[in-house]
Amino acid sequence: MTKQNLLHGSVIAALFIAAVLGVSMVNGFSVEKPFISVDPVSDKNSGDAFTITGTTNLPAGNEVLFQVYAASFEPAETNPQAGAQSGEFSGATGIVTVMQGTGDVNTWSADLDLTTFQPREYLVNVSAFTGDVSKRDFSSGNPTGRLKFTVHPAAGNAGTSPQSDKAVAGGILIDPIRDTISGKLLKVTGGTNLSVGTDLLVKVVPVTAQNGKITGDYQNPENAVMTKVVKGPGVNNRFSVNLDTRLLPVTDHIVTISNVKGTAAGIDSEPGTVTGSQVFNILADTARTADPNYNTSVPCIFINPFDEISAGDSLIVSGTTNLPVGAKLRVSVIPASSTDYEHPELTVPVSVVRGSPAVNLFSGTLATKGLPKEEHILLVSAEDAQVTGSILFTVE
Repeated sequence: MTKQNLLHGSVIAALFIAAVLGVSMVNGFSVEKPFISVDPVSDKNSGDAFTITGTTNLPAGNEVLFQVYAASFEPAETNPQAGAQSGEFSGATGIVTVMQGTGDVNTWSADLDLTTFQPREYLVNVSAFTGDVSKRDFSSGNPTGRLKFTVHPAAGNAGTSPQSDKAVAGGILIDPIRDTISGKLLKVTGGTNLSVGTDLLVKVVPVTAQNGKITGDYQNPENAVMTKVVKGPGVNNRFSVNLDTRLLPVTDHIVTISNVKGTAAGIDSEPGTVTGSQVFNILADTARTADPNYNTSVPCIFINPFDEISAGDSLIVSGTTNLPVGAKLRVSVIPASSTDYEHPELTVPVSVVRGSPAVNLFSGTLATKGLPKEEHILLVSAEDAQVTGSILFTVE
């Protein structure tokens, strides 16, 4: 039986809005009337992987839109008490193909991985796909099949913090990200049950449509930055990072956050097994086109801002540029009170690495031991071009 993988996580939030959900529950059917049914699903635990199946009399080769989302996000027209929608959106969505069955009854199936699902009640909605993926149209219509099932915490409280069984499920949960105007900082925050000091790799990746499904182009990041888990105010710890958006195309993107395997090696670190993701959109801001700091048609370097650091901590600097892959850069630090750019306190050579087709990346690690506790200027300059990026930071 041929199956198509589904797109998991917060990406469903965007598709959920775009799709036109059917509202009729199929309790029975006859072969004369088009139908889609969903086979019963027992309760599951976070982290389970299984296959949801069903039947339909739609012809083999037709496509159906498969969606799983928290029951609390059900549209008001189908659940009048679902008006207060809040919290991290977890779920899955995808387009699956009807397979040849027996007689007039054909089958459909979809693999579902609950690794990123929060414990709660979920609604499965399967409907005839009527849209056009190439035009980002995810419309669907009748017939429709639906059912509900519940996801419980993993056995043994797996994934919870040692301090409490009320820690976030799944390890990393990103706070909702609002659509961001191009050029404004993208602030990404969230909660985690990972320990204080854990290194996190944050990436922005483009959204692509391939083989009839929407997914993230994870091999070609548009921006990347490292951060660490800090102590949270409650049972969960927190993370926070700022990303420069001036080179991000005006379209949809996905933010992913992962722990790293082994010792952090900058934005080239190997992602671990704990991951959170969320979709957001970059909006155009025509008012900024006259700003010389926003002119991306010329060579430019943009540094991702970072919070104050403690003396002696390693500082991983990262950012975006439209300079070509392999271009030589120099990362330098000078006192904010000085204009002596020829004699920096620290300097590290780095090279531009490949990002997405629209933007390349750079990163470098600075050992801050010996830096005085004061404000400093961080400069990133190109060796073969008259272009420099700079930000101000404080050593505490």
